[in-house]
Amino acid sequence: MKHLDRGSQRDLLNQLAERYPEPADHFFDQTDLHHPDSVNLHYLEGHGLVELGRSDPFSLRHTYGERKFNGNKPNGSVRITEAGMDFIQDDGGLSAILGTVTVKLHVDTIRDLIESKINNNEDITPDKKSSLINSLRKMPEEVMRQLTQKLIGYGLDQAPSAWGAIIRALEN
Repeated sequence: MKHLDRGSQRDLLNQLAERYPEPADHFFDQTDLHHPDSVNLHYLEGHGLVELGRSDPFSLRHTYGERKFNGNKPNGSVRITEAGMDFIQDDGGLSAILGTVTVKLHVDTIRDLIESKINNNEDITPDKKSSLINSLRKMPEEVMRQLTQKLIGYGLDQAPSAWGAIIRALEN
């Protein structure tokens, strides 16, 4: 693993980014698989950041991104992928924008979570639990949204003490 080097990988990616979208021909010595550049490029290909050009032994065409080890050997050319371009951007590129995850919780899901917490609370009497759950079920959707925002805010405010409790639990 002595050849895997983050600085070299970044340099290789930056050199290829200057040529994007064109591949760089004769970019590395495909006959020396143990050369640091070759090792790092194969590693980057494994993560989808570059595509090594491969010669098709049955035709004169060159292919990119087809990682076949049954005769399609690297031909020394390489091209940076869109994922590679995004990786070297300070802001993560389009991958960061397109990879945004939106979480939507249905109002019934929130109700079920709160109801579960009420039912599992040993400090509340059964009569009080029943009354709280009835009120919860009758609560209008807009009021549930406001309650949810308050609960999330409260949870975020409590996050530092919660993390402390998690760390203490893991250390014991």
